[in-house]
Amino acid sequence: MAKPAAGAKDLRAKLVHHIVLSMPAGTPPQKVLNAARSFARENFALQYRYAMVLHTDQAHPHVHLVVKCNHEFEPGRRLYVRKDTLRAWREQFAALMREEGVAANATPRQLRGARKGFKDPIHHRLRELRVSKDARNETVERAPVVSSFMRGRLQTVAEEIQKGGAVWEGGRGRLLATRSQVVAAWRLVAGKLRSQGDLQLASEVDRFVFSLPSPATDREDLKARLLAHLNDRRRAAASVERTAEIPPRNVNAR
Repeated sequence: MAKPAAGAKDLRAKLVHHIVLSMPAGTPPQKVLNAARSFARENFALQYRYAMVLHTDQAHPHVHLVVKCNHEFEPGRRLYVRKDTLRAWREQFAALMREEGVAANATPRQLRGARKGFKDPIHHRLRELRVSKDARNETVERAPVVSSFMRGRLQTVAEEIQKGGAVWEGGRGRLLATRSQVVAAWRLVAGKLRSQGDLQLASEVDRFVFSLPSPATDREDLKARLLAHLNDRRRAAASVERTAEIPPRNVNAR
């Protein structure tokens, strides 16, 4: 299959799957790595080739695991990752972390009120320049390389902002329905806690539900980030203009 056009989704068969196994800040990195090794061995050893690396550059230690899609010994057999697969893997990794002595639970993202991150890792490079070193060991800054898919999405959202139109995605209805189900479930929990006399914990559940961020699709989130970036640039430009208008003071040397 040929390479997709700019802005079009890549429908070619994947060569590898990229899996991230992470834990909250304060978790011992070596235990995360131990659990990740056990996870990879139990799921992929002698079937699919894989490689992993531990990252501790952020507050939460995490392991990047890259798994080859094609089976090593059975031609035509491929590794497919579905939602049920991801759910089972999360539960398995949490169990392996508990074996390492770390309290861990595979809580679904919807129940935690967490938003889905961008699938395209290029997005995370838009906020900063990549720093590399040349052969002379000198620091060289270069602009990030943006994927054609993300560039197309950015262009579409930017055009909708210029036209003043709303950013809408077909999946928003499902997103709102899921949020309604989550809120109803948490309110049911709070009601049962009150009926059992645990008023303090019930109030904490109410506060958690109240603090849930508004649900937003990827494009809506991208629009909000782009608008925030544009507003920051406008404020910075206005600040420079005000500074230029301030007349210099005459200082008499004594």
